[in-house]
Amino acid sequence: MDTDKTLQEHQEICEKVYALLQEENVCLKREQKMPSTSLLDQKKTLLARLEKSVGALKAVNDGNQKLLSSQKKQIIKVQAQMMKIFSLDRENEQLLLKNSVHLNLGQTIRPVSLQKVEQAYKA
Repeated sequence: MDTDKTLQEHQEICEKVYALLQEENVCLKREQKMPSTSLLDQKKTLLARLEKSVGALKAVNDGNQKLLSSQKKQIIKVQAQMMKIFSLDRENEQLLLKNSVHLNLGQTIRPVSLQKVEQAYKA
């Protein structure tokens, strides 16, 4: 595959992944709820495409082709986009953990009756 086309496709996938991660972030941060299964399915599909795209970029790199200055600029843009993706994904993971802990706490901690407390101390 041609280097320009590979870079362009990779950049488009990165933009889609970033947009989806922003949508997930809104769900986790503002609405404080777990993302829908459809959103998670989309994320899984896009991440698989991103993985293939990274493989295609590695194949271009293994070809030891000399890159044009425009291609180098595009690579810098793509690297910056990937860093934004990693950062947002990490934030989403932390929010997911935080939200799941809050959900689990609400389900597992129940008020204990006075009789149960008295029984525990008598034993």
